[in-house]
Amino acid sequence: MKMNRDRHQEIIEAALAAGITDIAAGELPDIAAIAVNLPEEILRDLRYAWAMAIRLPDPVVESVIDKPSELYSFWYRRANYLLDQAALKVAGLLANIGARALPIPSSQIVHWEKQYGHFPHRAAAVAAGLGWRGRNNLLVHRKYGSRVRLSTVLTDAAPFEMSAPLAEDCGECINCLPECPAGAIGMSWTEWKGPECYAKLREFSKIPLIGQYICGICVKACGPREQNGGER
Repeated sequence: MKMNRDRHQEIIEAALAAGITDIAAGELPDIAAIAVNLPEEILRDLRYAWAMAIRLPDPVVESVIDKPSELYSFWYRRANYLLDQAALKVAGLLANIGARALPIPSSQIVHWEKQYGHFPHRAAAVAAGLGWRGRNNLLVHRKYGSRVRLSTVLTDAAPFEMSAPLAEDCGECINCLPECPAGAIGMSWTEWKGPECYAKLREFSKIPLIGQYICGICVKACGPREQNGGER
């Protein structure tokens, strides 16, 4: 099934009306190799992804100093909730045209030791051209840096038009590298040290009024392009 222009635009407009900052569609031909925490029978033919991002307000992110703030923790949760609502709405619109659609929870951990979710939203966002995989192992959005939260809807309906991955990377920017309190960031995302990062997240989760595995320090360091000289 291939969507027509009107249905494609309807999905974009519905997501934006639900509070999404940026949305695009991409293709994930090797979806079973990416979504390793989902049964293959569920993933059948779901090779297309609608990637959605919500920009976190700069003052909220900037409230993070040497640990996650109560303000950051609160809006982190609320952004996830809004993303889930938007994903459910997009999945419903796809179902209405006879497509199979799977909304992926924005932040549901299914493997606590490795902090894995059902599906790496970053992969869909990269495929849809929203940004690239940064040194901090997070998505670096083309406009907003890592100050975004993500969600994904997988479907078997080919979008009317799809974006391609960006031919960009972090370039010479190393803002996040010296800021990481766990020393988990290297010169490439392939050097990112997961166990060190998870240990620090576990420590932060015990802070009163935080209660979740979050940090925000490298998110703060990776700000919008205008705050990084316009280039990365």
